Amino acid sequence: MRFSFATFFRDEKKLFLDNTLPIAIFNAKVFCFLSKVTILFLFILLAGAFFFHYGLSYVTFILTSLVCNSLFLYLFSLLRRGGKASQFILPLCYFDVTLFYMAVIFTSLYKTTGIHVGVAFTCFEILVPILILDRSWRISAVCLCSYAVHLVFCYFMKPFDVFCNDLVNTSVFCFLGMFIGGFFRFTQLINIDNDRDLLYQRDTDMLTGLPNRRVLFEFLSLSRLNLYQVLDVIMVDIDFFKKYNDTYGHQKGDACLAALGECFKKFGDSHKLTFCRYGGEEFIGIGMHYDTDELVSLADSLRQEVEALQIPFKEYDPGHITISAGCACCFIDEDLSDQIVIKIADDALYQAKRAGRNCVKY
Repeated sequence: MRFSFATFFRDEKKLFLDNTLPIAIFNAKVFCFLSKVTILFLFILLAGAFFFHYGLSYVTFILTSLVCNSLFLYLFSLLRRGGKASQFILPLCYFDVTLFYMAVIFTSLYKTTGIHVGVAFTCFEILVPILILDRSWRISAVCLCSYAVHLVFCYFMKPFDVFCNDLVNTSVFCFLGMFIGGFFRFTQLINIDNDRDLLYQRDTDMLTGLPNRRVLFEFLSLSRLNLYQVLDVIMVDIDFFKKYNDTYGHQKGDACLAALGECFKKFGDSHKLTFCRYGGEEFIGIGMHYDTDELVSLADSLRQEVEALQIPFKEYDPGHITISAGCACCFIDEDLSDQIVIKIADDALYQAKRAGRNCVKY
């Protein structure tokens, strides 16, 4: 098949848009790795400065770089605690890379004889495009800028023979790094995309498009980490769904479940609730933002939205599909278990059924 840069960049853009969260998680790990490597590298340079009696300007620059890198790492930990790390992880990665480049370039220029520092810079030129997951044009721009800055300073500040060595080394490895990095990056993106598809199939009820029972229990387990907060639960049951299936057939029943799944998902997205299919015609919505009255009001709004769908059911008195719902607000402590949470909501649901269905109980 013929290679096309336009196709490559279009496919790459789609992969980035489809996998924003896993890419942010990957880059967060890269940032932590780069920060620690940079701090270690700066400590080595600082030790070398004292051992070889380098000047005050060199020591000052290394210490400043060390403080900046430590601040970046601390800022990242604050953002991660605040749940905003994914929005800022890429700029932090580039700040860290720029800091590392500056440290190596400064060291290379400070020690104008020998080529070992230039070789270290060359090695990093090939590593950066492989490590960071970002659009190829941005990574290439950063690599080319650092490459150009290094060579310009080398031309004016180093002996000509050393400059020629740096020119050959950095040119070869910079462009090699961009091409190899592009290949590894695209391969990594495809693997992330495949993993996302597998996770979606594992965690999603394919009929309704909602998360399945496994995700529900995982969410309940994670919610118990938020001690002394309130967990909101809405348990929903489709009224007389077995009769609907027997009357209209399983194909109509599946279409009904799919329509309700879409309704629950839209409702959940707009009200900070996660709806999962619990089994059969039962669904559970989970949240952590409402008190009892607000939760009951929300559940009744959901009931009205289902009625508004007007899915025909002539054998049932209202003439269309309805739902019953049971609500529970559970205070999270060490004794709260998944079974207790579901039992409380299930008891409220059965109260709604005994009250004649098509209603909400707490």
